[in-house]
Amino acid sequence: MIKINNLNKYYFKGKSNQIHVIDNTSLELPSKGLITFLGHSGSGKTTLLNVIGGLDKAHGEIDYDGEKFYNYQRGKIDKFRSRNIGYVFQNYNLLLEETVYDNLRIALDLIGITDIEEQQKRISYSLKAVGMYKYRKKVASFLSGGQQQRVSIARALVKRCKIIIADEPTGNLDSKNTVEVMNILKKISEHSLVLLVTHEENVANFYSDYIYEIKDGKVINQREIEDNVTLKDTDDSVIYLKDLNENSYNTEVGNLNFYSDNEEKININFDVVIKDGSIYLRSDKPIKLVEQSNIKLINDHYKEKTKEDITSFDYDISWYNDDKEDKDVLRKFFKRLKNSFISFRAVGKKQTFIYVCLGLIGCITAIGFSLLSNAVAFDLSNLPHSDKIYTIEIGKDSNKTTIEALSQAYKKNYIDDLYQYENANVTYEEKITLVYAFSYSQPVAAFPYFDYSVNLVCGEGTSDINDIVISENIAKEICKGTHRTNEQLIGRKISLDSGEFVIKGISNSDYSMVFYSKEYYELKALNKFRNYGYYDNFNTYIIDGNRFEDSRIIKSKKYENYTIVKGRDIEKPNEVIIDQENRYSVGQTVYLDSVAYEVVGIFEDNEKDGSDYGKYIIDKDIIYLYNRGTVGIFDGSKNVELVEGRYPKEDSEVIVSVYHKHLVDNNKISINGRSYQVVGTFAGNDSMENYYLINSNQNFLKSIYYESNVGFKVVDKDKVDEFFIDDDCYILSITDKAIRVQKELKQNLIKAFFIIFVVTAIGTSIFVYFTMRSKMISDIYSIGVYRSLGASCGRINRKYMSDIFVLTIFTSLIGYILGVLGYAGICSMFNEIIRSVLYMSVLVFDWGVIMLGVLALFVIMMTFGMIPIILLGRKTPSEIIAKYDI
Repeated sequence: MIKINNLNKYYFKGKSNQIHVIDNTSLELPSKGLITFLGHSGSGKTTLLNVIGGLDKAHGEIDYDGEKFYNYQRGKIDKFRSRNIGYVFQNYNLLLEETVYDNLRIALDLIGITDIEEQQKRISYSLKAVGMYKYRKKVASFLSGGQQQRVSIARALVKRCKIIIADEPTGNLDSKNTVEVMNILKKISEHSLVLLVTHEENVANFYSDYIYEIKDGKVINQREIEDNVTLKDTDDSVIYLKDLNENSYNTEVGNLNFYSDNEEKININFDVVIKDGSIYLRSDKPIKLVEQSNIKLINDHYKEKTKEDITSFDYDISWYNDDKEDKDVLRKFFKRLKNSFISFRAVGKKQTFIYVCLGLIGCITAIGFSLLSNAVAFDLSNLPHSDKIYTIEIGKDSNKTTIEALSQAYKKNYIDDLYQYENANVTYEEKITLVYAFSYSQPVAAFPYFDYSVNLVCGEGTSDINDIVISENIAKEICKGTHRTNEQLIGRKISLDSGEFVIKGISNSDYSMVFYSKEYYELKALNKFRNYGYYDNFNTYIIDGNRFEDSRIIKSKKYENYTIVKGRDIEKPNEVIIDQENRYSVGQTVYLDSVAYEVVGIFEDNEKDGSDYGKYIIDKDIIYLYNRGTVGIFDGSKNVELVEGRYPKEDSEVIVSVYHKHLVDNNKISINGRSYQVVGTFAGNDSMENYYLINSNQNFLKSIYYESNVGFKVVDKDKVDEFFIDDDCYILSITDKAIRVQKELKQNLIKAFFIIFVVTAIGTSIFVYFTMRSKMISDIYSIGVYRSLGASCGRINRKYMSDIFVLTIFTSLIGYILGVLGYAGICSMFNEIIRSVLYMSVLVFDWGVIMLGVLALFVIMMTFGMIPIILLGRKTPSEIIAKYDI
């Protein structure tokens, strides 16, 4: 029994054209029988039937034999109606491209009955019941209207339906088919509840058990139909001869009988010719032969049909086995993929064009992610790499210089072995045969050798000034060209910049690194490294007995480890003494950064550090900062005249030349990226217009290491981090530092990728959305059929996800792969050329990012491809049918 309580439904609620299509309706319907809803067009009968059948939504309660539904619970009602409600529509709603058999099989698939044997039994039984078994292999679109309607009834019968919803099932049928279809529905009503909407009142009065009359959304009358009702047959294909006027004539060739519904005489000239056993007819009026028409002649009077005349057929579904349900999720998944692939292949020219466009989108996406890959990935082969060698990075908000910070950490024994590492070029040359010489050259990062920083795979560490350890990737290249092993390289000579070394060991590093002896570092290595391919802008400062490296070889007067061999020592400012390697002589003038100095003596450097360049010792008042473009002047220098303010006392203070007053903003000035407090101004000669006077130690130490690569050993990482936590200083590995520098250089590339990716993603998303929306609209008939038969939104969504998955694989993914391969080919050719110059790959691939691109492609395709079908799923089956007029 179905109980309907206070059911209400509005169209355009709250608007001026509001329609109360179901007006607070309450009904009780029996468990079986044929119930007909009659009413004028627009009275709400079809809407009420759709709400009862779960095809439309309304406010109120519906109770199906104790199973209650409040308002419209889509998921719950879909599950119930797929198993318990069958539908017979005016437009049949068959899948026209499928066979009769498959139309019924799909209905069983929707309720989970996928066992082949069970399906065959049910389908055969249902088709035989409606007289359509012999058409089971015929495509539905080739059937007549009456045949399609009977298949629609069989589709409802194939399930164990408690309720049959029949909305104008005879609206498109002639009188003969109307009777046949209604006979079947009447017989079904003996076992199930058949709810019928029809505009044919005579049909309703004859077949119905109860009739509900509806007007303006309300049931205004309910009546039970008696058994003695008859039905007047309006079938024009049957002629009852005894109801016509008859004239009979006996002739020599036989009897002639004339039947007419008109009493007036008909004048006709009629010739009958018999020849060779054939009969030929000729008339001056048109003739229709019964054998060539659908007319049936019955030699009797017409009689109205009674209920006893209803065609009987077997209808017993007690043997249906609903337990034969396939629960193999994986099998269902691969079946969906198979169906999606079949659908993908069945395309026309228009869809082929769409497929090509999707492939191009995949290719463009590949280029975007390849650029991202190049932006975030690095060719680490030329980067220094070690988890035991650290460097420091000074933040913008730090109040310390590099050396100031490292000096404090060194004094506290948090770090050790502080040194500078530089880039160099390693070269290996060997005559292999008379006609073949092997030559190998590679930029490297050069470090002093420490036992803890090198893991040897072959040989031993450095023990002499000319010993060197090379990384394994360098050894591999040399071994490949010379056909030697790592062990055979030990003891062979290799050049590092202009110096020659002996290979003593091979480290396990896959990065281009070399390790020379600490003795070599102390005496000459850095000076030689800076000379490779660059202007010589790196020499030695020695001040207060400490040895540092910087832009000019200048020594302070306090350094006492020299002997005057000619002339005299410095006695006043603007005097300089030079070493014996220098080309100048006593009495000449030397210009150091545009400042003139008089050469007053020549000295011998007792340290003998092996430098190939001349050295200068000048008055301590002046320290040269070659790379800064400025000269720092010591506090109290005689070379400046304080105009206003005072000399700087703190590291953050500065006095500026009067030439720089226009650069001062709120008593502050930025020098080399750092802000200083201006405490005064000074005057000097014209050559000092670019000078700044700051604290001496700050100025000097900053000038040495501010832009240099400083390496050191961390003794206690936790204490170092804690020590610098408030000073905006960071201790990090040399590899992290190098990668960070490369990331900064690649920021523009990342921005370019971001723009390309956003444009591509937006374009792809829009295109995919409209592509799938177009596909959805082309499939809207099938979707409407599936939803009306009880298919859940989840099932429809899974089908379309499968379709999009297959579509993506065979269009966008192929385009993506081709795009990646094309970009990789370009990178390979470009890098092959550029490596001969830079010894590194400029265009780098990160396969993790490439795979991320594949994931992003599927996400975009799935997300925006599913939006149309998800939005459609918010509509009820009735709304889908009405909106898209399937």
